[in-house]
Amino acid sequence: MNWNERDTLLLEHFRKLGKIRYAHPAIGKGCQTTIDTHTCFREYGGDRVIIRLRPEEGGSIRVSPFIADGTKVMDLYTGNTATTENGRTEFPDYSNSVALIVEAE
Repeated sequence: MNWNERDTLLLEHFRKLGKIRYAHPAIGKGCQTTIDTHTCFREYGGDRVIIRLRPEEGGSIRVSPFIADGTKVMDLYTGNTATTENGRTEFPDYSNSVALIVEAE
């Protein structure tokens, strides 16, 4: 490893995740409920986040029963928004193989 050169993409990835975690205490402190193998719901106080690791490109993510159909949601990592339908939501892309889903305001 060359310690004199920075991997700026990796550094930016972890900075972004750190800011998201700081803004959403449910990620670090919340009670967790498993939705499926790669998806969980975390809640702490009024903060509610669905975390999906390794989502399939073009695939949907199960959000029920935690988010109702017709609710506008946002992926905190990309900023993309979508509306839930049939207990699921789908975003156009999943940067860095992660989706951090919250109800959009």
